[in-house]
Amino acid sequence: LSMAGLIIGFGIAGKIIRIFKVRRCQIGTHIMALTSCALLLICVPENPANKVILVILFLLNGITSAFMSCINSTEMMALSRPGNKVMTTAFFSTASLIGGAVGKLGTTFVLGCGALANEWTLFSLSMSKFQFLFIFFTGMSAFLLLFLPLVPSIIPKHKDYYCP
Repeated sequence: LSMAGLIIGFGIAGKIIRIFKVRRCQIGTHIMALTSCALLLICVPENPANKVILVILFLLNGITSAFMSCINSTEMMALSRPGNKVMTTAFFSTASLIGGAVGKLGTTFVLGCGALANEWTLFSLSMSKFQFLFIFFTGMSAFLLLFLPLVPSIIPKHKDYYCP
């Protein structure tokens, strides 16, 4: 399902970005990522709609990942100086991959060292340590939305920001 979401996302990303422009797609994609995290919160054993939620979640996650990849490439090229696209791509790709690795290693470390309780209760719902991480990631994603105006596609400094 995630692969199908990726294929759908890559198939429609170019058309959607041309129609809605990078700014709106950037905001919409971040909201889709936040929605993916929030959907993971309601996947508890007591929920009878888990299968439907997971189908939607995996498709949405694939589409979101594809859109993030396309927008990331667009931003990379827009931020680079003419004649320096190779170095810009290398720098941004490295920074992005380091961020992904730190996030995955940090999550693995927290789960592996046993820092979180296996089960806990929130509003009479039985939650696992994974739901705690989903709450944390949802909160952090919502907090980081505050920094989205720092992205040049949201508030450009000049009109000729994107060079074809």
